[in-house]
Amino acid sequence: MYTGKIGDRPSGIYPQSDVAEFPTEDRLLIAMERVSVLFDRIRKGIPSEARVVSRVLPLLLLDFFPPQEIMNKVIGEFLSSQQPHPELMAEVLFKVFEGLHSQGQHSDVRDWVVLSLASFVQRTPLAMAVWSLSTLFTSASTSTWIRALFPHVVGRMGKLENIDVCFFSASALDFYENQGLDSSQKGILVSTFKSVATAGSPYIGVLRRCENST
Repeated sequence: MYTGKIGDRPSGIYPQSDVAEFPTEDRLLIAMERVSVLFDRIRKGIPSEARVVSRVLPLLLLDFFPPQEIMNKVIGEFLSSQQPHPELMAEVLFKVFEGLHSQGQHSDVRDWVVLSLASFVQRTPLAMAVWSLSTLFTSASTSTWIRALFPHVVGRMGKLENIDVCFFSASALDFYENQGLDSSQKGILVSTFKSVATAGSPYIGVLRRCENST
């Protein structure tokens, strides 16, 4: 993937590049097939193999693919019921968003988070939905303080205690208030949470704070 003809190499290898040139459509398909093998190793490999692959995967994705291709694949894998290592895919998601932010792709990250909300809130059980959303929001944030929560959030997978609700509330409110959402995107977030909110669920507290902030 990295040793093709010089003229065909993507400049995305260097995140600071002013111009992002990606492979032709055929080469993009070939690259995606190869990367799919790595995603497959995270699913089917032994834990140590999955950890190694998950560390190099974000760099490969950022070097060879446009943002839309990256986020569609990573979010799909993260939410897949067939994924035995969601915590590793959470780390891939965090690194991918970090790389996109460094390239100035803030709006792409924000748009994909909003588009994905409906899929995230449908995850079961509720503890996994809340954990997944906390992971998504901390990964998408441009705040140093919110991003610093990520290691703590990842380690709480499948739990729904007071600290987990605090992580969710802080990251969700940061995304709603500080990540540049327009009124339409804020409306989507609120309506998505309302569609699954039940008495006593973590969504209720976030919805109240969202209403108070407007």
